[in-house]
Amino acid sequence: PLPTFAHMSLILAPDRSKLSKRHGATSVGQFKEEGYLSKTMVNYLSLLGWNDGTEQEIYEVEELEKLFGVDRINKSPAVFDKVKLNWMNGQHLRLLPESDVEALVGDALKAAGV
Repeated sequence: PLPTFAHMSLILAPDRSKLSKRHGATSVGQFKEEGYLSKTMVNYLSLLGWNDGTEQEIYEVEELEKLFGVDRINKSPAVFDKVKLNWMNGQHLRLLPESDVEALVGDALKAAGV
């Protein structure tokens, strides 16, 4: 099947100006270096300008693949909220098996030279 293309709403900085590199991380790689899980980023970014009509905020990628539709995209600009992103990353970390968390902590310690 052919892919469906659509425009998402504009993403604004917390001060409601256009999001730019002056407002923090500028690439997916930088978010990864800061400790954000990939699934957190997919979850968070999908909710900027979209919802499934419920109050649910934490999704697994597989859930989003089934639920996401362009018909629920909001036209209003969305604000990139780092506090909410941090909260969401914490929620996803809590859902990980302990062995995965241990591996992540070990990798972070090695990267820090500890």
